[in-house]
Amino acid sequence: MKIQAISTNTNFKGLFTDKTAQNGGNWKMEYQPYSWEKNKNDEIGKMANKARFDIYDSKLPDNEEIFTELEPSYKERSADILGTNSYYKTYDNRMRRTITELPAMNREESLKVVDRKLDKFLMNKHVLRRQLEYDFDKYNNGVLTASSDYDSWSKEHEKGIFERSYNKSESRYYMDQKKSDLLTNSEKMYDNSQKYIRLMGSIDAVREAKENGRKEIEKLQELRKADKLIDISSRTVDNPNAPLEAALQNIKAAAEKYICLPNKLLSMKEVLKMVNPRYIEGGYNKEIIQHVENLIKITV
Repeated sequence: MKIQAISTNTNFKGLFTDKTAQNGGNWKMEYQPYSWEKNKNDEIGKMANKARFDIYDSKLPDNEEIFTELEPSYKERSADILGTNSYYKTYDNRMRRTITELPAMNREESLKVVDRKLDKFLMNKHVLRRQLEYDFDKYNNGVLTASSDYDSWSKEHEKGIFERSYNKSESRYYMDQKKSDLLTNSEKMYDNSQKYIRLMGSIDAVREAKENGRKEIEKLQELRKADKLIDISSRTVDNPNAPLEAALQNIKAAAEKYICLPNKLLSMKEVLKMVNPRYIEGGYNKEIIQHVENLIKITV
């Protein structure tokens, strides 16, 4: 399947959106959760608690936090990976943290935001990769230099009394020092190598997740354009099952479509068979809808 370019329109609204400029310069921050996101009460489509992450991780939390202190502009602040503040405190202790929570995005919108965030995540990982490669070369050179210096001091230590430029205690001191440098740089090389292996594995995992997300975005767009999509992925809108209820009015046509849940895309044939094959010909709409709701609760 050919992957089309995904729009990176900076006006796209998703997750944290700074509306301060549209609010006369007064703080206004909106949050639109992912379709699959859950809050502490396990409610789907609600803002999750903020969570910090590691640059070596293979995925981002739903509501990721980059917390910093003592910046030129802020005493402390929390931002997402795209740099949008969710709260901040100035040096005169003024705090801005009120968040207006909006209905959740649908799955396609959610995947587009994830795609943008993974772009940034990968960029940060590649910056670290270059730093680790630079450090590896530095530690490797340190090992080679320390090894060479150790050999030189070892030869000095073995010289006869009239050939030496330094006494044995001095040359032994420098041998011990170079041995220590050799061990330190070797340990740093090993630690650096382990970090590099972990980082490269996470880069591969993020790339795969990003590719899979883009494929699904394209699939959703194709299905929507062909009128073969039943999208009930946003569960916080009024009557979230309305598209499914409408589709089930013609069960044979619905069976040829796909249903988009908060966290996955399924064929309606697959869903109908999970309920009971005879429902394809029957009029058991309530049972089908109940099964879909149960499926959402189980899988999200």
